[in-house]
Amino acid sequence: MSALGSLSLSAQIRGYNIVVSVTPDHQDWNYRVGEKANFTVNVRKSGTLLNNVKVDYEAGPVMFPDVKKSITLKDGTMKWSGALNKPGFYRLKVIAHGSQELRGTLHRRLLTRENSAVRAGT
Repeated sequence: MSALGSLSLSAQIRGYNIVVSVTPDHQDWNYRVGEKANFTVNVRKSGTLLNNVKVDYEAGPVMFPDVKKSITLKDGTMKWSGALNKPGFYRLKVIAHGSQELRGTLHRRLLTRENSAVRAGT
């Protein structure tokens, strides 16, 4: 068994209130090796989804991301799926860029284990 975070955490920029949230699909944070974790990413400004926001993201094993991309989110949301084929941490890091290159950032890590359930955090 393995673990994944289901709480939506956020990073805020003081005064500009850009919030990035990364939420996994399992509330109990438990994943098995090879099981796909599905994430929902939201970028909000003052509580409202931010249209046409540029984000940079990295995904893959912690310290060794195998995906590094930049995209523009038309409606402020994005879906992502990832898995590990061996025990370890999987990380999805998202950085949203605002009008003055101000950023909101969030990391979400998933821990996979073969035998026991363990909680993972940001």
